[in-house]
Amino acid sequence: MRRSLIGGLLVVAATSLPLLVSFASAVGASSRAAPSIGTQLAELKGSNTVADDSFGFSVAISGTTVVVGAPGHAENAGRAYVFTKTAGVWEQTAELKGSDTTAHDGFGDSVAISGTDIVVGAPGHAFGTGGGRAYVFTKTSIGWKQAAELKSSDTVVGDEFGFSVAISGTTAIVGALGHAGGGRAYVFTKRVAVWKQTAELKGSDTVAGDWFGISVAISGTTVLVGADGHAFVAGRAYVFTKRATVWKQTAELKGADTVAGDDFGGSVAISGSTVVVGAFSRDNSAGRTYVFTKTASGWIQTAELKGFDTVAGDEFGFPVVISGTTVVVGACGHARNAGRVDVFTKTAGVWKEKAELKGSDTVGVLGYSVAISGTTVVVGAYDRAYVFTKTASGWDQVAELEGSDSVPDDDFGDSVAISGTTAIVGENNYPNYPGRAYVFTKTASGWDQVAELEGSDSVPDDDFGDSVAISGTTAIVGADEAAYRDAGRAYVFAKTASGWEQTAELKGSDTVGKDQFGWSVAISGTTAIVGALNHANGAGRAYVFTKTAGVWKQTAELKGSDTVAYDSFGWSVAVSGTMAVVGANTQVGGGRAYVFTKRAAVWKQTAELKGSDTVAFDDFGTSVAISGMTAIVGADNHANGAGTAYVFTKTASGWKQVAELKGSDTVAFDDFGGSVAISGTTAVVGESDKAYVFIRTATGWKQAAELKGSDTVVGDEFGFSVAISGTTAIVGALGHAGGGRAYVFEA
Repeated sequence: MRRSLIGGLLVVAATSLPLLVSFASAVGASSRAAPSIGTQLAELKGSNTVADDSFGFSVAISGTTVVVGAPGHAENAGRAYVFTKTAGVWEQTAELKGSDTTAHDGFGDSVAISGTDIVVGAPGHAFGTGGGRAYVFTKTSIGWKQAAELKSSDTVVGDEFGFSVAISGTTAIVGALGHAGGGRAYVFTKRVAVWKQTAELKGSDTVAGDWFGISVAISGTTVLVGADGHAFVAGRAYVFTKRATVWKQTAELKGADTVAGDDFGGSVAISGSTVVVGAFSRDNSAGRTYVFTKTASGWIQTAELKGFDTVAGDEFGFPVVISGTTVVVGACGHARNAGRVDVFTKTAGVWKEKAELKGSDTVGVLGYSVAISGTTVVVGAYDRAYVFTKTASGWDQVAELEGSDSVPDDDFGDSVAISGTTAIVGENNYPNYPGRAYVFTKTASGWDQVAELEGSDSVPDDDFGDSVAISGTTAIVGADEAAYRDAGRAYVFAKTASGWEQTAELKGSDTVGKDQFGWSVAISGTTAIVGALNHANGAGRAYVFTKTAGVWKQTAELKGSDTVAYDSFGWSVAVSGTMAVVGANTQVGGGRAYVFTKRAAVWKQTAELKGSDTVAFDDFGTSVAISGMTAIVGADNHANGAGTAYVFTKTASGWKQVAELKGSDTVAFDDFGGSVAISGTTAVVGESDKAYVFIRTATGWKQAAELKGSDTVVGDEFGFSVAISGTTAIVGALGHAGGGRAYVFEA
């Protein structure tokens, strides 16, 4: 372990990972010197975390104990990990989950700690029936044990109870931003080891859409609650004080220059008589942070903070924390979402920026979560967390797959998908066109075929296998020309003790002839998406199906807010947890992709994407993929058919393009972006006869490899389909040797 004193921060490292630290003399409009660079930090990771776990989504610290949330773990069931500092080294000492935690609970979405008590929010728990939960864990002589499961006295569907949590001593606060449309915050008090609700808080002028409870904080007998949706998203923060066991609102705060769209209150923090409130969307999402101090006449604004080189898109102010005279502010959008953290210290009544923190190996969104306890700061990033204290060889082909009964013209490899050690390959041209899909599993001796799938009622010309997707032990296969006049179908298969068996046949509630339902399919846990690009005179639709009590049922029908005839909405679909992306590649203007988010059991459009340089006939949306908070969209006709793929990242203020990709040797008519896939920080993009691997680094997305089958030749259409799971990629070549192949590569 190494130590070094940098600008008042003694950075303690369990591993030798560099840290960027800057110094500044003032905060405001005055000119300041550029930051200098320091070294060393500690890096934390859960013992079983993998890509897309979102380890670091939330962090908290109390003394020598750190808690890190990973709400994406195990199909978004979520986990929280406890680390303890012993002899100068941070080690994991516990892995927490709720006693009834299940897939999509989002356990770890929020975390808080005070002494020997930890609170973890799971806003997705019992989403269809209960509206979220929060769990209390207490440290005992034999480890951390769950001591309580919290829900409010009036929690209902869609509340997202547990979206935010805070704790101080024997008092905990839980936010439920969806309750009654405007949001609430609930106070729980521990008495004789039992946690009971003692108050329900709302702002004096809270109305629907305020998101009261999106952030909460507590210090002693004072609670602070953010409502960043108030007044056309100008935002507010409300102060509540406990007097004689009763909690009363004592102040309503806003920045001196707060205007609509600022998101003031998106993050809040309090320490004694000082309050900090972030407004991350202020000034074109550059962001600001406001400091308020309690005086004899009430709470007054005493400072407005911004980072040394804060610019539009930085989202400075998401999140914020405070301990005594030290404020830490995240700017997760800085440097195209690489992220950064700024430290401010109050000296002689003036707040000054003292340090700028940035990890050299951070792969993105550094500062999405921050916590502070005394002289120790914890910073969350994409699948990592870092602790600060004050005083890879290439991709190799490992297998070539073909169906056990594939013959010339079968188009084996027309579609591919992979989840862990299981791959599925579609073959939509199997004799006389009914189609097949083949399942392969990785064993000690290599990749072996373990199943051949077909629909229970498949007949010639169905195009079964035209699209495939897999998540864990569940696969979905599209047959877009099945049923009367190509209405289309999709089939769900599950792995059982006796093999892979069909468990459902899906169709849209309004599917009719020529819809081509099943043209595209995607699945994540118990949620499946099926595209029908020709529905409604070619406008297109996408249908959401959810598995409940073992039965798949349609729960939503999606279309873009501006979808019209011939847009081909549903040409491509992707889903990750509660977010879906749907491509509409023939929409006027070059195509679009739409992001939908599930909230309170309802899917709503939350973004419409297009490339920064998309023009007519680019076919933007030909392919889409999503992993956590990162989406990739292919536009294979861009730049005279050379093609491009665009990477977008979800930030506190929305989805933003962070990269435009193309192969190192891509030229006109290569169709780069015809297929895309992503897993964590690694993306695969296919073009005609090649596929490329890109990795997200501290400086952006970089090409890491160019893939080609060991025996592929021109015309094989290697790259027609691609998929990736962790460090394993699969590429389809439907034209190889007349019948097609799929190739497996490992990093």
